[in-house]
Amino acid sequence: YYNDKNYMKIENLKLENQKLKRRVHELTILNELARLINSTMPVEKILNRVLSVALKAVRAEQGYIAILDEKIPDTGFKTMIRMAEQTNFRVNYRLNEILTGWIIKNKKPLRINSIENELPVSLPQDTHLTHQFKSLLGLPLLVQGKLIGILTLFNKLNGELFTSEDEQLLNVLGAQSAQVIMNARLAEKERALLKLEEEIKVAREIQNKLLPSSVPHIENLQIFGISEPAKAVGGDFFDYLHLPDNRLGILFGDVSGKGISAALLMSNLLAMFKTQAMLTISPGECMTRVNKILCHFTEGSRFASLFYGIIDPRSKNFVYSNAGHPPPIWLSGSEIKYLTPDETFMGIMDHVQYVDKFINLEKNDVICIYSDGILETKNNTGEQFGCKRVVNLLKKYKKQNPKIIWDKIYQALSKHGNVDQPNDDISAVIIKQL
Repeated sequence: YYNDKNYMKIENLKLENQKLKRRVHELTILNELARLINSTMPVEKILNRVLSVALKAVRAEQGYIAILDEKIPDTGFKTMIRMAEQTNFRVNYRLNEILTGWIIKNKKPLRINSIENELPVSLPQDTHLTHQFKSLLGLPLLVQGKLIGILTLFNKLNGELFTSEDEQLLNVLGAQSAQVIMNARLAEKERALLKLEEEIKVAREIQNKLLPSSVPHIENLQIFGISEPAKAVGGDFFDYLHLPDNRLGILFGDVSGKGISAALLMSNLLAMFKTQAMLTISPGECMTRVNKILCHFTEGSRFASLFYGIIDPRSKNFVYSNAGHPPPIWLSGSEIKYLTPDETFMGIMDHVQYVDKFINLEKNDVICIYSDGILETKNNTGEQFGCKRVVNLLKKYKKQNPKIIWDKIYQALSKHGNVDQPNDDISAVIIKQL
């Protein structure tokens, strides 16, 4: 009796000792993890260290962490980091999509030591998991019940089985890691946002400096130009070029892209145009030359719609060329005409020959050059402002000067949609022949 009683005490002490050792091991692992990771680190570095600690703690052959990415269709998960114990590495293991779905649906660990006998769901007959791995331990990474990723380990070293203690330890590791990973991802998004805001600020400064600071004073002409930049800074620009013989060049364009890259392309285009405009009389020839340079400079990766016209105030002739830009509206008397593009955008094909077109301006004629941001401004129902409304406003206020005409267009735009934070630049140049 006493021997049995002593035996039981010894066995209980052994069990307590094992529990104590596991607890010490668990605390050691958690302490190591806490020492190695913090939310100020890059996410990839955190994931790398979490996986390294998990492999060491559970003594697994291989593992990976997949993080939820809402931009990815279907499963939405992207494998961010993968790691293997090199002496046992043969091939990258991958968790079957059905088993991944089980973890996502149930939001709890999945422990399998026998692929043939312990699967929680039925798999198609053509699924050959036995050729991929022998055992696995998968864990959902949760933050306040929200799934942010999955940590999966494969094959314990030396052919051992994953135990309930392994599952418990991985649970604790996952709980401690998930919040740090989430905080780090939020910090990266915040840094990216701050960087984007700074880029937008710089791009807007560049764009504003490119716009003309004053309106040219030409006899018998009234001109007004404006550009309201979008919240993300689009690619609209315009400029006035003072040419020989008192002629005036009017350049209006929209480059592809946004931000600093678009602003720099604007700057280069303006510099090229100002140089070529002094070397050639023809707008079409000028645009052809600039297009060749642009194609070489951007290698077809960036393009621009562009309208370039030259007014001779003595003859009242207006010669222009249009490279894919929305057709300016020409109001002559009661007749509406459009200065339609004949050629494609600039920067796409270097062999394009842009041609000249000629019109003669009569007294009180109005030309409105505009960006697509005006036409595409939407109201609450998704209806665009459209060209017809611009035409009606030009007809209604054609006797006014260009500044007042623009004010009326902008007022109508404001009533129609949100112009305080437009999705695209709102720009226009209005010319009136006196």
